[in-house]
Amino acid sequence: MSTAFVQLTHTARTVTLLFIVCALFAYSSAPLCSKDFFTPSPAKQILKKAARLNLVSVKSESPGIVIDLKYASADNITGRALYPPDMPCLLHRITMARLKRAQKILRKQGLRLKIWDAYRPPDSQWLLWMASKSSKYVVPPTKGPSLHSYGVAVDVTLVDKKGYDLLMPSAHDEFSEVASSEYTGDNSLIRYNLDILQNAMKKAGFSTIKDEWWHFTNMEPQSAQVIYAKQLGILLPLSQNTAESTDSSEP
Repeated sequence: MSTAFVQLTHTARTVTLLFIVCALFAYSSAPLCSKDFFTPSPAKQILKKAARLNLVSVKSESPGIVIDLKYASADNITGRALYPPDMPCLLHRITMARLKRAQKILRKQGLRLKIWDAYRPPDSQWLLWMASKSSKYVVPPTKGPSLHSYGVAVDVTLVDKKGYDLLMPSAHDEFSEVASSEYTGDNSLIRYNLDILQNAMKKAGFSTIKDEWWHFTNMEPQSAQVIYAKQLGILLPLSQNTAESTDSSEP
């Protein structure tokens, strides 16, 4: 038997053995891979539950809108995160449709929307109230949940094409007269930017409130429903037991 024939036979056996090993590995691991592939991630599960309650993802519906949820970090009046870091930015589907309309109006002017807050769980509203204790700016739990808890209110500001913030009357949650939507300061650029935001939002079907220039809503709560974090499978970093029977239309 020639040396070349022996080497060829050895090579064939090696290839055959490798084929069998790979086949066995693929067969044994297939159920695991299939299961992992089809098991929805927590984020997907949240969005599915949200969809059943008429809430949609802003990121999915309008990727051009900048999202900076203030309550998902310690950068807010409470000094701590009220949402998990991966909190989805959600809005009622009708509110979202109108927000897309506002974004389209602003894009023609070389601008975009930035969202500071959208859907807000009632538990987070309770903690926000505890930090502010100002019924002028935050709805007390005794009066019912915020319109944010219905998904029909949104806190927004303006950014340019590159995502840089435009000069506005104040930062988010500036609970003072400076935050008025009826800006009376002497900075013409602030007044100009605020007019652009308000005009775009109003044309899209939103209304604002006197004490918070960033807050806009488009629906009465009777047209939606209060949604709790547990209904969506959202695990809040901090929570308090709050009454789940409230009827308030305050922002």
